[in-house]
Amino acid sequence: ESVPVVPPEWADGTDWQRQAFRMSKVLCLDVDFFTTAAGTSVFQHILNAVTFVLLAKGNKSSLGDIAKFLLFGVNNTLASGAAQTLRTFFMRTLFGLSWNMASSQSWDTPVFDAAVREAQR
Repeated sequence: ESVPVVPPEWADGTDWQRQAFRMSKVLCLDVDFFTTAAGTSVFQHILNAVTFVLLAKGNKSSLGDIAKFLLFGVNNTLASGAAQTLRTFFMRTLFGLSWNMASSQSWDTPVFDAAVREAQR
């Protein structure tokens, strides 16, 4: 069972509360969504670091170079590293929102359904 991020009372609350409640339902936002976004962002950031360092330095790359990128980003500053991490989190969150919204829509596919029924005969 998923744990919602907005209280159920908001379904009958003020206008902005009702809108937030409906939006969280449409986008399937729950605690697991944010846990997944944070977790996948960490691994995506590591993957970005490995890819960037390998493309930039090739076989002269080291784990230290990857760690340096993880902390200091492209511009070799702490602000650049933080910005890179936040960008990764933002992109993973947008991907998750898009995926949730697309996968929660009902699709009417009569032609496809008919073809599947015909193929199963």
